[in-house]
Amino acid sequence: MQNTELSIVSRLLSELAVGKPLALAQLHDLYGDKVRRLALKLLHAPDMADDVTQDVFLALWQARDKWRQDGPARLGTWLYKVAVFKCADKRRQQLPSIANDIHDLQDVLPAPSPAPAMMMRDSLTKLLQDLPRQQQIAMHLHYTNDMDVDQIAKALGSTELAVRSLLKRAKQTLRQKLPGQLNDYLN
Repeated sequence: MQNTELSIVSRLLSELAVGKPLALAQLHDLYGDKVRRLALKLLHAPDMADDVTQDVFLALWQARDKWRQDGPARLGTWLYKVAVFKCADKRRQQLPSIANDIHDLQDVLPAPSPAPAMMMRDSLTKLLQDLPRQQQIAMHLHYTNDMDVDQIAKALGSTELAVRSLLKRAKQTLRQKLPGQLNDYLN
């Protein structure tokens, strides 16, 4: 984050602390898309991702009096952490419903005939979904949100060593199952 952006976030957090709703809207403008992308990646449902994004910024509003001037650099990490927990809550609530929807759709949809690129993307998506949840989250934060290990550790409430281990195990699993040309991407 650049110094200019840090000062903007710092100013907005100060305004948020005194209850200015416009500050929340501006923080949403800065972070909302990133939070939504994370939620969409974890939930695979645009409506639920929108709900989680809204819930995250509602939580920020509710915690507005807890933010201090030393916190701007950590705001993004806090938002991601809240988003991960909100997504986990949504998934727990939706599991029975999702299972029924998938079963119903399998009876109605025709058999797919995807092109090779789509097949590879679908295979990669399936492999990523088969990873343990913490590995999925770490991979998404690292490769999609360009977060470094330290930021991921803070977002997950973990240590850097644990995050490095999650990423390493996820890459090893994917290397074992991926076709050769995608292996290069993971190095």
